[in-house]
Amino acid sequence: MKIPVRLLTLILITLLAAGSANCVQKLQPASPTATATPSAVLTPQPTTTSSPAPTPAYVSPHQFSIEEAYALGNIAIGNPYVQKRCISVGWRDISDVPVKVADVLMMPVHEKAPGYDVVRSLPAVIIAVGNESQAGINVVTYLDGNRVAYVGFIPRAGVNTTGATYYSTERGVGERIPGHSVDRFYENVTILDTGYVHGQNLSETEEMVIRSIAAGNDSVKKLIRDRPYVIRSVTVTCIERGYPDRYIEAYPTVTFDVKEDGSLIDSFDVLIDGRNGRVLGISHKSPYEY
Repeated sequence: MKIPVRLLTLILITLLAAGSANCVQKLQPASPTATATPSAVLTPQPTTTSSPAPTPAYVSPHQFSIEEAYALGNIAIGNPYVQKRCISVGWRDISDVPVKVADVLMMPVHEKAPGYDVVRSLPAVIIAVGNESQAGINVVTYLDGNRVAYVGFIPRAGVNTTGATYYSTERGVGERIPGHSVDRFYENVTILDTGYVHGQNLSETEEMVIRSIAAGNDSVKKLIRDRPYVIRSVTVTCIERGYPDRYIEAYPTVTFDVKEDGSLIDSFDVLIDGRNGRVLGISHKSPYEY
């Protein structure tokens, strides 16, 4: 069939117009409300499956700076309760046994005494008594500020040079020695915060206050009975007691000597709670027996 030229020309014009319209539509700028996201094409989107964070290959156990560790270590080493326990651990030949701070870190501790039962985390000074590479016992000192709050023991692994074996107990460490029928035991101890430390030197003002509390007590007055007396000494002593949980409390002790006709007829000790201004006990035997 032969298409008329006029009709063919009309069809070609229509097709060209449609093509031009399509080109204009593609070149128009995006609507002002549209958001361009070229990064969605260039960067892959994260998947919904989460992977666990990588675990560090090594985490340092040291939680204090060198300066802090030295300061805490000096407090521990200089404490009389700690020194006593280091001596007890180095009983074989304490004069030739090295004592050094092995580490300082935060550790949990359970402090327990009559009317006091607390679990908390404190700076702990690990003291190695003896050669660190050899089996033995470490003394652990827990510090509450500048105060020693607790002293414990933990067995130390290493080369065995003495033949002894060390094992943990519920309240410390046991030491089994070849040829001995009874094991040695090292018991952890809570140090109560009384405001005093064994062997502490009192100031002149502090001592005067302690003396006046003791001399003004009614029970002390009855023992003196208006007879001449002298206060022989005022010392800070500690009392360790408690079973099965050990604890220590330190208080000033005032020692009285009572005389009659120039002769000594009575002596007794008065234990003083200086914080609360009261007498805790009176003893004719020993400051350790109240």
